Amino acid sequence: EVKASFIRDELAKPVGVLGVSRDISERKKIEFKLKESERRFREMAELLPGAIVETNDKLIITYVNKAGLELFGYTHQDIENGLNGLDLFPLDEQEKAVQRLGEHRAGKKLHPTEYRIQKKDGTEIQVLLKATTIIQNGDTKGFRASITDISRLKEAEQILKESEEKFSHAFNHAAEPMGITRLKDGLLIDVNNATLEMSGYKKTEMVGKPATNLNLYSDPSVRTTILKILEEKGFVKDFEMETTFNKGLRKCLFSANLVTINNEKCMLSTLKDITELKEAEEALRANEQKYRTLFDSIIYGYAIHEIILDSKTNEPIDYRFLEMNPAFNDHTNIEALTGLKSKDIIGKTVLEVLPETEDYWIKEYGKVALSGNSIQFEAPSNVFEK
Repeated sequence: EVKASFIRDELAKPVGVLGVSRDISERKKIEFKLKESERRFREMAELLPGAIVETNDKLIITYVNKAGLELFGYTHQDIENGLNGLDLFPLDEQEKAVQRLGEHRAGKKLHPTEYRIQKKDGTEIQVLLKATTIIQNGDTKGFRASITDISRLKEAEQILKESEEKFSHAFNHAAEPMGITRLKDGLLIDVNNATLEMSGYKKTEMVGKPATNLNLYSDPSVRTTILKILEEKGFVKDFEMETTFNKGLRKCLFSANLVTINNEKCMLSTLKDITELKEAEEALRANEQKYRTLFDSIIYGYAIHEIILDSKTNEPIDYRFLEMNPAFNDHTNIEALTGLKSKDIIGKTVLEVLPETEDYWIKEYGKVALSGNSIQFEAPSNVFEK
């Protein structure tokens, strides 16, 4: 970055030009890393099936993923025009929402909360909302929430309560597909609506049929394994398996408990479809691997630092190494200077490993972190002899 100004004589006549240049490499590196991190978060959020919403400290919505826009009926333009997060709640729900956000701001850990949400067209849906605070430099800068539409679940709970009391304890609060199977022969006694939706079967096609005949287990030996776990522990929790049903292969977490119905031992089970989650995780791993490969192979030296501030003056006093690529050592020879491997330098501060580091490096890096603005400067480093 270069700035220039005229040099004038006593008559104010230009006689020369003074130029000042600054190295903004570190600023660009930090900007790139921040953008890359934000991009990876956005990509992951867009893959998730549930709604993700972010607001600033004034509760103005700054981001909604694709699933959220579809759930609420809003557009990207609506968000850009400015939408207060409280506008998603009916008036009689807003007080509760404000109270819970206040508790989040105070640092309390809260369980997911059920709300009624008002869509853009005025219709209401019931959701399960889990919120967290967005913290930057120790201050609350906003809120992030994951929102799951549980309207169908609530309707199913009410129907089950009114129709079959003997099954109400298993189906009343079902958040996932559920079924009841007779242990001795694997016969399905009942299934809930979520199971029908996931499987593609009608209820008459499932009830009274052995689960193994319906492709519940893509590998029939899985049932034997599940029964063994049930016999040993009395329950199964989050057993990863694959099911095919009518809608193709799905990856699920299977959980079950032993229950007795009409004096017969049965298995009350739930399935949690994690297919999209696994795909999102795999996509995230692939993106992280691409980033890591680029970071480690690029010829330019890169290091990511965490700025440490004085607790009283809020001035930069040190910085910690969070990441560095091989080229950073090639350019600085930091391993030879410190007697430490790069992996052992990570997590340590510069004054721990290089106590003779000039103060202006810390101050310049601190300017970037505190202002959010990139800078470019050139300066000698006695430590690195450059």
